[in-house]
Amino acid sequence: MTNEEMASSDFRIAEQTLKQAESSLKDRTLRKDREASLYGDEMLDVPPDRIFGRLEADAALADARFVLEQCQKLVREHRRG
Repeated sequence: MTNEEMASSDFRIAEQTLKQAESSLKDRTLRKDREASLYGDEMLDVPPDRIFGRLEADAALADARFVLEQCQKLVREHRRG
């Protein structure tokens, strides 16, 4: 394997690791906010729409799409063998 091939392989591994870490972080954030987005804050009697606004909704949607894309990519790679 040439130096160029090794560098390219190392770059791909680093890129994959970074994407997996980002996906994991986004997934945890989505899970953490799920209950509040559905029920609001029941202790303070605050509905979800007073906790989250359009910006949070757009960010959550973008994060969910990213996680979905990463999962779909893993499934495709697994199927290829």
